Amino acid sequence: MGEILSLCAFLAVLGLFLYMSVGSVRSMISRKNTPDKTVAAKVVSKAEEVGQGEFKKDGLRLGKKTYSAVFSADGEELEFQLLKNEYENLEEGESGFLTYRGKAFLGFSRDGLITEENNETQTR
Repeated sequence: MGEILSLCAFLAVLGLFLYMSVGSVRSMISRKNTPDKTVAAKVVSKAEEVGQGEFKKDGLRLGKKTYSAVFSADGEELEFQLLKNEYENLEEGESGFLTYRGKAFLGFSRDGLITEENNETQTR
C-alpha cells in the first residue's frame, strides 16, 4: 500500500512539473511571436521599491530593489518593470517614444531614435 502511495505522489509531482514546463514554453513562444510596438508616450510616474527582507541591528534593510514606471500612451496607462539604469534615465512628465513587446519594456527615447542591437532606426 505504501508503494502505491509513493508512486502516486511521484506521478503527481512529475505531472505538475510537466504541466508547468509546457506552460512556460507556451508563454515564451507567445512572447517571441508578439511584435514590438513603438508609440508616443509620456512618463506618468516612477516607483522604486525594496522587496521583503530582514532588518539588521544597524537598521539597514536587506532586500532586492525593483524599479517600475507608468507611461500614458494611446489613451491608456502601461506599467513596466525596468532595470536601474533605465529607471534613472526617465523623468516624470517627459514625452517621447515607448517601445515594448507585450508586457516587456524595450526602451524609451526622447528624440525619436530607437536603438535595437547595434542598429538605429528613426521613427520620425
